[in-house]
Amino acid sequence: MESLNDQEREAVRLKMAGVLSNREIASLLDISVGHLGVILFRAHRKVRTRLEELAHE
Repeated sequence: MESLNDQEREAVRLKMAGVLSNREIASLLDISVGHLGVILFRAHRKVRTRLEELAHE
């Protein structure tokens, strides 16, 4: 998670808690639901890339 910026980290944390809807998360972060989707997609890609890098070390 260290590869994520603050907004990505917070979005992932809230999403993984499983309590709030995307609309509620977006509202808390003061962004649109569409932008939340982009943030979560990018965060997922960053984490996946980092895990792949660690697997090859």
